[in-house]
Amino acid sequence: TMETGERPRRRWWLIAGVGVTATLVVLHFTGTLSSVEQDIAGRLPERPADALLGIVNVFKCCILSWKALTTLLPAFLLAGAIAAFVPTSVIIKHLGAGANQFKAYGVAAFSGFVLSICSCNVVPLFASIYRRGAGIGPAFTFLYAGPAINIVALIFTVQVIGPQLGIWRAMGVPIVAVLAGISMALLFGRSDARVSEAARAKAALPEGFERSPGPVIALMVLLLGMVSFGAWEMPWTPKILGMVVIIGLVAWLMWARFSGEETKEWMLESWALVKLTLPLLVPAVLVIGAVAAYI
Repeated sequence: TMETGERPRRRWWLIAGVGVTATLVVLHFTGTLSSVEQDIAGRLPERPADALLGIVNVFKCCILSWKALTTLLPAFLLAGAIAAFVPTSVIIKHLGAGANQFKAYGVAAFSGFVLSICSCNVVPLFASIYRRGAGIGPAFTFLYAGPAINIVALIFTVQVIGPQLGIWRAMGVPIVAVLAGISMALLFGRSDARVSEAARAKAALPEGFERSPGPVIALMVLLLGMVSFGAWEMPWTPKILGMVVIIGLVAWLMWARFSGEETKEWMLESWALVKLTLPLLVPAVLVIGAVAAYI
C-alpha cells in the first residue's frame, strides 16, 4: 500500500537528518567549523561591530512597529484578495501538486523578484496560495524565496556587505528555496490532494471572474503597489500621502466594479488570515529576536 511504500522513504530521511547532525557535531568539536568560519570572516569587509545589528534587529521590524500599517496590513489585504477573487483553477494550474513541477517551482522561486516584502509579509501570502490549492512544495519555495530574492533585498545586500555576496545571494536563494520546497513535498506531500480538494470546494465566485478578469487584475496590481510602496524606506510624509492615493484608488475600484458581498468576502478572507498567522508569527518573531541578540 501507499502507507507501507512511504515508510522506508521517510526512514531514510530520518537517518539522513541524524547523520548530517552528527557530522556537524563532530566538525564542531574537532575545530573544523571554526576554521571555516574564520576563513569566511576574513573574506568579509571590515565593518563596525554593530553594523549588522540594526539590520537584523527583529524587535524593530515591521510587525512590531508602526510600519505594520504600511507593510503588514497591505500584505494581509493582498493575501485576502487572492483568497477571495483569484479562481482556484488558476492557482492549481500554475502551482498545484499536479502542475508541471519544473514550471511550478520556477514560478515560486522567482516570483519574489517583483515583490518587495519581508519575511513577515510573505507569511499571509504563503498561507493564502496554499489554502487555494498550491502544492506544498511550490508554496514553501515561495515562502523561502520571496523575502530574500526581491530586487530591494539584493541591492541592499550589495550596498551593505558587498557585490560578491550579493551575487551569491541571487544565485543561491532560488536553489535553497527549491530544495526546501522539495523536502517539504517529500515529507508532507500526502496532504496536497486533501488541500486541493478543499480549495476546489471553497472556490470563491470563479464564474464571474473568469468572464471579467480586468477588475481583479487591476485590484491585484494596486495591492502589489501598496505592498511595495509601503515597504519602501522613505520619510513618513510622502509615504502616507502615497498610501492615501493608492487606498483611494482601491476604494474607488471596489465601489465601481465590485459588489458589497464581494467586498465583504475580501475582508472576511483577510481577517481569517490575520487570525491564522499572527498568533504564531508574533511569538516566533520575539523568540528569534531574543536568540539573535546572542549570535
